[in-house]
Amino acid sequence: MKNLYLLVCVCSIIFCACSMGNNMREQLSDNSNGSTGAAMSVSGSAVQKKETEPAKIVIDETGKQQELKLGNINTANRATPFYYIGTLATDYAQVADGHYYFLRSDGNGNYTIYQDKGEIVGEFSVESGYVSHFTRYENRFYVLMAEEEEPWVYKFGYIDMESNKAVVLYDLTDKYPTMFYFFNQYLYFDDCSKLSILDRFSVDENNKNGQLMKISLKDNKKGLSAIPIKSKIEQKKIQNSFYLDSKFYYTKHEDNKVCVYSIDAHNYDEEKVFEYQYKESSDNIRFDITDDIIYCDDFVIPRNGGKMIRALKKAGTLKFTTDLVSCSYNSRYIYYIDKKYHLRRIDKKTMEDIKISNIKSMEVSCTEDSVYVKGYVKEILLEYLDETEGCAKYYENPISNDLYCMDLDGKNIKKIWNGDTRN
Repeated sequence: MKNLYLLVCVCSIIFCACSMGNNMREQLSDNSNGSTGAAMSVSGSAVQKKETEPAKIVIDETGKQQELKLGNINTANRATPFYYIGTLATDYAQVADGHYYFLRSDGNGNYTIYQDKGEIVGEFSVESGYVSHFTRYENRFYVLMAEEEEPWVYKFGYIDMESNKAVVLYDLTDKYPTMFYFFNQYLYFDDCSKLSILDRFSVDENNKNGQLMKISLKDNKKGLSAIPIKSKIEQKKIQNSFYLDSKFYYTKHEDNKVCVYSIDAHNYDEEKVFEYQYKESSDNIRFDITDDIIYCDDFVIPRNGGKMIRALKKAGTLKFTTDLVSCSYNSRYIYYIDKKYHLRRIDKKTMEDIKISNIKSMEVSCTEDSVYVKGYVKEILLEYLDETEGCAKYYENPISNDLYCMDLDGKNIKKIWNGDTRN
């Protein structure tokens, strides 16, 4: 049953945007009740539109000039994922509030939260089951506890730093919840309890989604609220997208061309904001928008215009997830793990790409002053069921207990966690 649950959560990574896609009309009513977080203000039924900036000219890989019509975006106003860690506390790593957070467990329900170079910021215990999801959001640590019973038990809550306990806010037992996101002081998730077993665990993007729900982080007396599901066609449009500043952004690959679309979260108007052509396809799956750069597959696309560069062509894909490149960036540099599991750094100004560490690594995260890498552990390929039951092959998350911290140049390396029997 544990493998089933792992597959569900891998699927939730792939289709995370479907659950967020249905909730943004709800923000309008949330804001009228005093909640904050939506970037566009509302007066009656009229939405005050932001000023748009002129389109930028980007030169793609084939030499063609392309218009980038992204406009002004508040990149800080984005949804926060509820990080899945399964039964392995070492899978959790998050950069938030300028710090790097990681989690460790003794395997007996006792967990320790660490910050940066190993400073303990909190400890907690769970009475039964294990921590399957963990995230820092709005100065609090939130947790989903799971027990593999029939029906499966799920309890959502937060960590009380004074009592060192996980305080349960909602019992989500028998909801088979997936696709978690935090936004605007709510947790959004899909209730998949009414789906068939095959639909619930299948990776087929055409399968019907569950009922989108939201729960308040401020007042658990409100209970669970259902949000109307959009049509399957509308849902498919925003698959593999993410929410950013009142819009969804997603990419669509067609032949040798990639198109970037936005969908307004208030009225669902769709617009093509950019397209480019490429000479060869990429195995890397990445799409993100920051203040200065758009990351799309192997490419680094300057938001102010200019030549786009296939900067991540040396990056290795982590097959145990969804062909993702382990990549992290701050205001000066882009860090990534290459095909030989070595750490490389790209200077954003010069685009110089150099190897800065020989430590064999699996994952990288960076803050403005430090770089953190997880040591390499060989992946274990598992095959769950067979194709006749609608399931696919996947990789088990590698157990990686070694953790290193270094400066931005890859020097002053400190091993901040030694691999041992602790999870």
